[in-house]
This record gives sequence, C-alpha cells and structure tokens, in this order.
Amino acid sequence: MMLLKKKKVLLIYEDEQESSTAEKYLIDKGYKVDKVNSLDVAYEITINFVPDLIVVNTQNPIQEIEHFNKKVEQGHNKKIDLLNIVDLESYLKISVNEHVAIKPVNPSLLYHLVHLIIKN
Repeated sequence: MMLLKKKKVLLIYEDEQESSTAEKYLIDKGYKVDKVNSLDVAYEITINFVPDLIVVNTQNPIQEIEHFNKKVEQGHNKKIDLLNIVDLESYLKISVNEHVAIKPVNPSLLYHLVHLIIKN
C-alpha cells in the first residue's frame, strides 16, 4: 500500500485566533500546516517547509505580497501557489489571474479553496 505524501500549507495570518482555527481545521482534513504572523518571517519558513500553497491573510499592500511570492518562486525554482485573502477594496485592485478570496473566509471555505488550488 502506497502512502500519499501530505500536502503542505503555510498560513501567514496576522490574527492569531483566525490562524489557529484555520490550522486546526486543515490539519483535521489531512494537511501538514505551518504558520507565521508576518511576511517578514515567512520566507525563511518556506526554505525548509516548502509548502504546496501559501495562504496570506495580512494587511500588507498587494505589491508586498506579490514581491514575496516572486521571491519564494525564485528561491525554490518552482511555482508555489498563493491564496491571498483580502478585503473588498483590495480585491478590486488585483489582477484576475491570482488566487484571491474576499474576507471573511471561514475554515470550511478555506479548506475547499485549498483543496481546489492544490488539487489533491
């Protein structure tokens, strides 16, 4: 019997309660999860964790998040999908070819989005 490798999700959430709730839900659904509270420390985590998907739920400007995503892709020489959870105002400024969800995103919706993006 072949065991499937657990898919990895990195959560970058500023709100600790939201982060913990999302982490627990995704772990219960079979994902391996790591979390940080800012983009500043997230890059270092990606070096060892190498997530399949990064979920960003911060107040950082879109340009900072896009810069972070490019840095991650260059550092790993592969595309790592990013799901950006934003408010409506930010959503209206984002290009259509990005993975984006509008706040609030409950854990069940997050799981379904993660599952669709990673395509387990």
